[in-house]
Amino acid sequence: MIPFCLVLNLDGEDARLAHFADQAAHAGVKFERISAVDARVMPASALAQAIDPRAIYPLAPSDIGCLLSHRRAWERIMQSHMPWGTIFEDDACLSPQTGDLIDALPFDLVAPTIIKLETYGDRQVALGKRRIRFAGRSLQKLRGVAIGTAGYALNRSACRLLLDQKPCYALPPDLYLFSRRYGAFKKATVFVMNPAPVIQADRLEEKKSLFVSSYSQRGKQMGSRPPMSRLVRREINRIFEQFTAIGSVRTVVPWS
Repeated sequence: MIPFCLVLNLDGEDARLAHFADQAAHAGVKFERISAVDARVMPASALAQAIDPRAIYPLAPSDIGCLLSHRRAWERIMQSHMPWGTIFEDDACLSPQTGDLIDALPFDLVAPTIIKLETYGDRQVALGKRRIRFAGRSLQKLRGVAIGTAGYALNRSACRLLLDQKPCYALPPDLYLFSRRYGAFKKATVFVMNPAPVIQADRLEEKKSLFVSSYSQRGKQMGSRPPMSRLVRREINRIFEQFTAIGSVRTVVPWS
């Protein structure tokens, strides 16, 4: 089955699109471009609607644009009637095997399923001990937090699940998708592919000078110290993550 792949790219960011097109050509990935949401040009009234009192820190405009861009991609997958879709951000670096791995996606899975294809370099991730062999690699259930939304696959059931919920402005998009306490984990199965075929360019020494991620502004607009109640909630979340990771394997997922 021909995989359905999408890349998120801001209008006018031609160099980033050319970078991804080169990566995709070497990885055997055919893709469709999705015009990403540029929060820098969103009216102040729209940004104000994205303020969530549950957020420990308010989202930066770049995070808001990232979330809305990924929702556009989920909608496009639903429109395509394809059983699975793969979403990339335009600063993703792809291993040469990426196309073959996408071709081998388990198209028969109908329950909401997300497969994270990305590693964040040297950051450890808590994964389930059980390994499901997949196209010469392993799929392991995510048991903690995995940073980044530069590359992941999901089926139609997962898209429907995510779109049926209102946009989550309480936390950054990657934590919503890939943190055991939030969002997708409540009704979907989330796997990590190990080794991972995707990594952001700014996580590679030889690529750092090429791009600064469009979505790398996290924490730069936090402003004043949040109320004590939110700091307490953050600590509760941290303890929850540690508790749910008991019995897991903490490992650095290599890029390959």
